[in-house]
Amino acid sequence: MISLNRSRKFWITALTAGLAAVALAGCPLPEECLQCSSFETVGLVSTGEILECSGLVASQTNPGILWVHNDSGNTARLFALTEDGSLRGTYAIQGAVAYDWEDLAWGPCSVLGWADCLYIGDIGDNAHARERVQIYRIEEPIVPLEGPLVTETLYGVERFDCEYPDVPHDAETLLVDPEEGIPYIATKGEEGRTAVYRFPAAPDPYAIAILELVTDLPTRSWLTAGDVAPDASRVILRNYLTAFDYPRSVGESFEQMFLKPPCFLPIALELQGEALAIGPSSTEVYTIPEGAWAPIHYADCVLP
Repeated sequence: MISLNRSRKFWITALTAGLAAVALAGCPLPEECLQCSSFETVGLVSTGEILECSGLVASQTNPGILWVHNDSGNTARLFALTEDGSLRGTYAIQGAVAYDWEDLAWGPCSVLGWADCLYIGDIGDNAHARERVQIYRIEEPIVPLEGPLVTETLYGVERFDCEYPDVPHDAETLLVDPEEGIPYIATKGEEGRTAVYRFPAAPDPYAIAILELVTDLPTRSWLTAGDVAPDASRVILRNYLTAFDYPRSVGESFEQMFLKPPCFLPIALELQGEALAIGPSSTEVYTIPEGAWAPIHYADCVLP
């Protein structure tokens, strides 16, 4: 989230990031790069309860449902929308606290893959002062596509407290490897350095997890969201003006994937865009900006 007194810095930094992305567009692109149609507006968020969409996931359990949550200052709840923006349900998360929720991810509930879970990243830290940040994991509920709207409380959330191995970081990007169920956090990069950190394998929700530095990415100032394809074939990261597509080969680790140069992926022009999701077939991309009655942008993508 950006405060008003930081808006000038935001636009200067965002413009710099955009110019860097244009430069990347001239680089050789891997053959596995997604080729996407122009983003179209396919809906509008239909509820005034969603004012600062920060986290976005395209459901695997409920085809046609988009999960979203607000930025900081809201209660601990998730919203289920149809792709045209119609509200289908509001789900409070019992036992969770929404200090600065910044991103939402999908992944297996365990390495055994017995169920699908939603991972909520309470990882924002504008002041770079939080001793620990949190990730919440909750089994994804079934959302009815018809009938009355659902207002429900979800129980059984797991809370993972974690610390960076160096200093506190502001972050808005949470990724979960669908093959291993391991969360990754990518820092926002306001200081010119974007780092990727990994959770330990099979983290214990009752212990403090010390994150492990995976790699530093080339400067991606103001990195605001990202997602992993459900088939584990790629990761897409975004900032306010553009996105970066990291193809992932079969058997390749996240660490190896991030060592390769990304593909440049143009996205819809949005004012303060902080949400991105990859669709169920791994070739659709959704984005939503902050603001009331925000547009839902969508693009079909293919491999060349």
